[in-house]
Amino acid sequence: EQENSGPTTMLEVSLAGLALGMIYVGKCDDDVGGSIVQRLMEATDEELNHSHAKFFCLGLGLLFLGRMEKAEAMLEAIRTIEHKISK
Repeated sequence: EQENSGPTTMLEVSLAGLALGMIYVGKCDDDVGGSIVQRLMEATDEELNHSHAKFFCLGLGLLFLGRMEKAEAMLEAIRTIEHKISK
């Protein structure tokens, strides 16, 4: 039995974001997109520099796959993040 009551690692949350993108691929689900964007906005620079943080972006891309016209609001929210991951 492993006790892990500490904060969730970037690997775990970024893979969860990727999994959500894979489950809801092309569905443009606002709740899922909002959750991914919110976590990105709350992340520290150290977390965003982590190599696994890119999985969040991939999950968000999958969520809006083939539906670019519906992604504008999420893209605007991402642009408010002051980190190179928002580019």
